Formats: sequence, structure tokens, C-alpha cells
Amino acid sequence: MIRRIELVNFMSHARTVIEPAAGLTVLVGPNNCGKSAVVAALQILCHNENSTYVLRHNEKACSVTVETDDGHTITWGRTKTSPHYVIDGQRFDRLERTSVPDALHAALRLPRVAAGTEELDVHFGEQKKPIFLLEESPSCAAQFFASSSDAATLIEMQKLHQQSTADAKRQSKQLTEEVVQLARELAALAPIDEIDAGLVGLESAYRTVESVDAKIAHLAGSLAELRSADRSLQLIRARARAMAALAPVPVMGDVAALTRCARSIAAMALEVERTQHVAGALGRMQPQPTFGDEVAVRHAIAALNRQHAQLTRLQRTHECLQGVRAIESPREVKPIEQMIAALERELQILRECNDRAQKERDAFAQLEREIAAFVREQPNCTACGAVLDPSKLTSHFHSASHGDSHGASHE
Repeated sequence: MIRRIELVNFMSHARTVIEPAAGLTVLVGPNNCGKSAVVAALQILCHNENSTYVLRHNEKACSVTVETDDGHTITWGRTKTSPHYVIDGQRFDRLERTSVPDALHAALRLPRVAAGTEELDVHFGEQKKPIFLLEESPSCAAQFFASSSDAATLIEMQKLHQQSTADAKRQSKQLTEEVVQLARELAALAPIDEIDAGLVGLESAYRTVESVDAKIAHLAGSLAELRSADRSLQLIRARARAMAALAPVPVMGDVAALTRCARSIAAMALEVERTQHVAGALGRMQPQPTFGDEVAVRHAIAALNRQHAQLTRLQRTHECLQGVRAIESPREVKPIEQMIAALERELQILRECNDRAQKERDAFAQLEREIAAFVREQPNCTACGAVLDPSKLTSHFHSASHGDSHGASHE
């Protein structure tokens, strides 16, 4: 059995490999794609028939190679001058036309069958020719069956072919009846076209009804909105009738000055709050700071100076606000008067703080004089002998950050 076929530069095949599977192998394809060339290649391989036309255009050689399932490899090749065979590695040249090596059919086993004085090719059926023996004379068929060892098998094949022909006729008749039945059914279904046209019209009408339903729903929603708007309008009208009897809104006077006053009072309240915090901090100060407390004294003096400046601004603001009390507004002046009274109390506290700060400044000046007198009496440090500077002895940064009692002389 053939397992592999390879065509090289054979007719329309540049290189084609076919590997038939077990059982039936069918080659299909459009016209002029090379199906018949495969059959021609196998015929030439078996019988070395006329092959002058098989060489592919512009090529120098072509070949047909077949591998069988029992391990044989047969190659038929042709140049522009002559053909040759290679059978299982052995080359055969100088072949006459239609002559083949004796080893070919021993390996390939596809020879012609002798039928009396004629030889019949039972392995290949050419295109557009009847099935084997059908075009031969009865005597030729009888000679073939008489001389063939497979006569019984061939007769059985012939019977099977006849049976297949009868089955095909019955199937053709059955199919003809089915065609007639289908034609009747198609005729019965002919009104479907009219029904389909009517169905299209109904679908269009249904879409129109759906559109109308959507518009109705939209109009119903709009009607509900109109009813809600009418109820709101009736309520507004009722409110308008109720408010018609009310007196007109009183005309407000010029409130710009009052607004500025209120803002100034709010700002002063914040200043007073900050001043209270400062006053609370100053209230905890010792009346007579010692020699080591000059840093806190300087901080307190700086804070008092800031508070004094704020007090001056508050006093000026207070003087500007003296005329605001003349505004007559019974509902709004009373809270303002209360705020002014509170502000005056805070101003009194600030004055007291200012007095205390002045006392602290006086005490600090006295402390500086005492330090200067001490330096005049003791110009050098008793520990390291460095010269003491009265201005540096009062420096708070070095003494506070480093804790050095001699910082003035060591800077």
C-alpha cells in the first residue's frame, strides 16, 4: 500500500507531498489545480508511458517518488532527454519507451493484467472513461475473468456495482418524489409573502400605537405638573392676600456708622481678650526680680510695651466711639452699651497693667544701676579673671540658653 507520494517539477506541481491515510483518500479542488496530474504521475511511474510533456516549464528535471508500507522507495525521474528509475537505492537508466525494470512491480505491485492477447490496467480509471471492462467486448471480459485468479472477486465487484446502480436509481426516484412533495408544500406556503407584507404593516401600526402611548404618558405627566403648579399658585395667592394687610416695611436709616462701630467693638473685644491673657501673665510676676531674672523682665517689658501701644489704639478708638451712643435704636443700642461698659472695664485693667509695667521698668532700671555699681567695684570675674561688661551681664539670650553665670565675660 502506498504511504507517501512526492511530485517534483511534475506538470503543475513544483513540489507536492501527499500522504494517504488508511482506507479511502479523496483529492478535491477546483478545475486545473493538478488533481489529474497526480493520477498521471502514478500511471507513468507504473508503466513508463510517454512523458515528454510532464516536465515543468523552465525546469531541467522532474521526478515522482512513492514509498510503500513494506519499506520500498521507488523514484521515476526524467531529464529533457530520457527517463530513469531508482528502486530502493538502485538506479536504472537507458530505458526504452514503456519498458520498466523487473524490480519495479515486485516492489510496487501495480502491474497490468493479461487477458488473452491483451493487457488490462485494473488499477487506474482515467477521467471521462467508463468503469473497468464496461467498454470492452464480452470476449475480452470473459478472457479476463478466465485468466484472473481474482475472477470471483471481480464478479462480486460487478454485482456490487449493479446493486449500487439499482440503489442509485431507487434513491433518484425517491428524491424526485421528495422534490414533488416539496413543490406542493412550497405552493401551499405561497400566501406567506402576503401575510409577511401584512405583518410588516401591523408592526408599523404597533410602533405608531406605542409612540402614541408614550405621548399620552408624557401628557399625563405634564398634566400632573400643571395641577401641582396650580395648587402652588393658589397657595401663593392666599399668602399674598394675607400679607396685603400688613404695614409696609419700615425704612432703615443709615447703619453704615453703626456697622463700623460694631466691627470696631468686635475687634476691641479680641484685643481685650488678648490683653487679659497678658495681664494674667503679668499678674504672676514677682514684684522684685532677682539678678538672674533679667530675661523675664525684658520679656515682660517688651510685652508691656506692646500692650501699651494696643491700649493707646483702644483709647483712640474709644474716643471715636463716644458719639456712637447718640444713635437711637432701642433694640440694638443696649447690647452695644453693655459691650462699651465691658470695654471700659478692660481699659481700666489695662491701665492698671500699664502702671505695674512702669513699676517693673523702674525696678529693672534700678537693677541695671546696681549691676553697673557692682562692676565698678568688681571689674574682673572672681572665677576666671575676665573683664566684666555691664551691658552683657544683662543679656538674656546667653544666660537663658547656656546657663553660664559668666556669659557676659565669655562671649
